[in-house]
Amino acid sequence: MVSAISGMVNSRQWHGALILAGAYLALLLALGKSMEDLVNPKGHGLAGGMALSLMSWADKALVALVFYLFFLGLGEELLFRGYVQSRINQAFGKPFLFFGVAWGWGVVLSAALFGGMHIHNLGSLVSGHWQPAPWWGLWTFFAGLVLGFVREKSGGILAPVLLHGLPQALAEAVFGQ
Repeated sequence: MVSAISGMVNSRQWHGALILAGAYLALLLALGKSMEDLVNPKGHGLAGGMALSLMSWADKALVALVFYLFFLGLGEELLFRGYVQSRINQAFGKPFLFFGVAWGWGVVLSAALFGGMHIHNLGSLVSGHWQPAPWWGLWTFFAGLVLGFVREKSGGILAPVLLHGLPQALAEAVFGQ
C-alpha cells in the first residue's frame, strides 16, 4: 500500500512526505493492533507468508528483488534495526509498551538516524547531484518506527528486512518506481 502511494506522490516535496508519513503512521497503528495477539514471537510466519506471496512475481521482479531485498533492505536493516536499535536498547532497556510489545529508545533513535540518512541522501553523491531531501527524511523516520516496531515484535530482523525490501521490489516491478 505505502509503496503504491509512494509511486504516485513526490516523496521529496512537503505534501508528498506528509502523505507518506501519515500512511506509515497508519500502518504502524494497524500493525500494532493486528500483531497484538500474534502468537509466534519469532515472526517467521509473517516473513514466510510475505516471501511466498512474491513467488508468482519472481520472473518479472528478479533484479528488483535481489537489489531491494538483499542489498538495500538487508543492509539497512542490519545496520539500523539489527545493530543500532539493539545496542541502544541494550544500553537503556525497553521500558515502554506499545500494543503489548516492549520497546525502548532504540526504536526512536534508530528511526531518527534512518530518516537523517535519507535527508542527507548519500546515494545521490554517486550521481554527483547531492541535494538534501528533508521530506524524504520525514517519511522514512515514520517508516523506521514501523520497521523498529516489527523488529521488536518479531525478535529478529527477518520480518523488517522483508517489510523494507519487498514493497520496494514490487513497486519497482509493477510501477517502475
